[in-house]
Amino acid sequence: MDLSGVVPPASALSSGFFGDCQGTVSDTGTRVLLADELSAWSAQGDPLGTVLEVVTGDSAAAGNTSLVARLYADSPVTVKATCGTVKVDLTLQRGWNAAVFSGDSKALSLQAATPAMTSALKFQGYEPQVDFVLNQPLDLLFAENETVTVPVKILQVGGYSGPVNLRTSDINVQVEPATITLPALPTLSTQQISSLHGVQKLTLVRPQMVETQLTFRLNSGVLPYDQTTFQLEATSSSEQRLGGADGRLRIRGVRWDFEMGRYAFDVPQDGQGAVHIVAQPTQGFQGPVTFALMGLPAGVSATPVTLDFTQPGVRAVDIPVQVAGQAALGVSQLRLKVTGPRYVMSGPPTLSINVKLPQYPLPSGVTGIFPAGSGFWGTAATRFVDGQYRTTVIRYGLRGEQLSSAELPVSYGLRWTALGGSRTLVADSMGNMQILSDEGAVTPLPLKLSSMDTVARTADTRGRVWMIRRQYVEAGVKSELGFIDGAGQFQLVDGSRRYGDRDGAFSVSPDGQNVLFVGDGSMIPPVLISAASLNVTTLTGTLTGEAQISNSGDMYFTSGYGLSKRDTTGAVTAVTSAGQGAVRIIGWDRAQPDLLWLTTDAPAAGSPAALNVSTGQIQTYQNDSWFNGTPALPSTGGLYILNQGVLYPVRR
Repeated sequence: MDLSGVVPPASALSSGFFGDCQGTVSDTGTRVLLADELSAWSAQGDPLGTVLEVVTGDSAAAGNTSLVARLYADSPVTVKATCGTVKVDLTLQRGWNAAVFSGDSKALSLQAATPAMTSALKFQGYEPQVDFVLNQPLDLLFAENETVTVPVKILQVGGYSGPVNLRTSDINVQVEPATITLPALPTLSTQQISSLHGVQKLTLVRPQMVETQLTFRLNSGVLPYDQTTFQLEATSSSEQRLGGADGRLRIRGVRWDFEMGRYAFDVPQDGQGAVHIVAQPTQGFQGPVTFALMGLPAGVSATPVTLDFTQPGVRAVDIPVQVAGQAALGVSQLRLKVTGPRYVMSGPPTLSINVKLPQYPLPSGVTGIFPAGSGFWGTAATRFVDGQYRTTVIRYGLRGEQLSSAELPVSYGLRWTALGGSRTLVADSMGNMQILSDEGAVTPLPLKLSSMDTVARTADTRGRVWMIRRQYVEAGVKSELGFIDGAGQFQLVDGSRRYGDRDGAFSVSPDGQNVLFVGDGSMIPPVLISAASLNVTTLTGTLTGEAQISNSGDMYFTSGYGLSKRDTTGAVTAVTSAGQGAVRIIGWDRAQPDLLWLTTDAPAAGSPAALNVSTGQIQTYQNDSWFNGTPALPSTGGLYILNQGVLYPVRR
């Protein structure tokens, strides 16, 4: 093999080639280049493999493979030494010298080649694979473009040919074409020679390097990053890896996230809030960007916000949220829609919004509420003036707004009855009674109650307020059933029955036709009163605890820890199960006569619930541990609670 015309550059020579040898080295400063193989390439640069010159015939060392190597020396040198594990016996002239490697990894020798040796060229192909040759690093920038096209040369290493499947390691980046077919390479032929000084000829038929273009496509939609690295992967039809190339992906657009990881927020009915996000332009993006919330539940609206990004840096964005008074309670999943840039990078895909009951703080000093024709009356300050107690009451709307006020000549222990319309009957512990109008007018009544009297909380269909009047007589306590008429006088209906010495409770059906009185204790039988005929009927059996009568005449009462129903035939059935725990009756909804308000212990102790007596279904409502307050049933329907000066609507 003639290398006389090849002079290696000085940078390729090793100055310490014989520097670590034990023996004789005539010139340790001689710089040497050792070449023991040739690389085989196609005319266009496809790496095919290596060519070795192997000693053949009788010249080959027994049991070992001897290779002919070429050593280039920049000055003459004689070496008879052991260099590492190699025994060297060489006399080198300036220029190229032939030498023979023989032995194995444990005992190698390097000695001068002789003209009598014969050799042959042996080709060793590389493992079949492909290499990508790029004009520049694979750096893909996506801005307004959907694709990036890159010229590429594909080297067929080791003579590989056939289909090559292309893909990237990133699911968001696709490459086209997905498959490239590489043509078959020509056969490499050699001519064996018997002299080390001849010229070996390699025959290559035609150029084979494949030049093509690869198009990278970025998936649309929300992306998790604005820059990342990826790998272009090449595999065979049997999924054997053939090679690849490293790349970088950069995306110009806007990256956003919910502020400080707040992926859920609460907002009350009839209230407002804001979704806080942070946004940042990426890879030099500039321009207007609009942020809007999608998937809003009924009754919830949000105002889109537009920001104009002209400089890099993080910007804070607040999206206002408004919630109507009748918006459905509960949790909904929202999505943030970003328009403006082609590409958007985001945090989590959804945000939870929890619509909760509103809270309406009332002025300090309001200690109780009772119904008005519209809204509620709230008891405020009580003061002692000119030898008389006077209590200020304020009428509030259903959002806690003040509507009117009045001053009552009463002290404490207010008792009230909803008369219907805009009037409410009010009495105190001293028995003083007056009618209070929504406008704040106070009309005293002549009748005075005793502390033992029991008065209904609701007037009947004729506007009569039923009561049990009690007074001391020689034989004990006399009790009488009657009603308060429009003139404020007591009208006796029945004095023959015993109604108990104290307490008991009335229930008036929503239509005002049926009146039920349940005495205190099992010795006092309950009575049913017809508002139309004033007939009084003693009921057999016992109604325990709290009781309410419906328009149809069915009676609902607490029994033990549950709720039971007694129909007009006297049959009793359970309404609630043991799993719902203790039940307390609040009263009939004033707008929906088939709804009876209760509290149960499921899902939590004191949870408000509404029994639909038409269907027998019970719906429980959100409980924020505030039910230990005072309940009230407004004329417009629903249930409200006053607890520690805050008005909570349960359902409106």
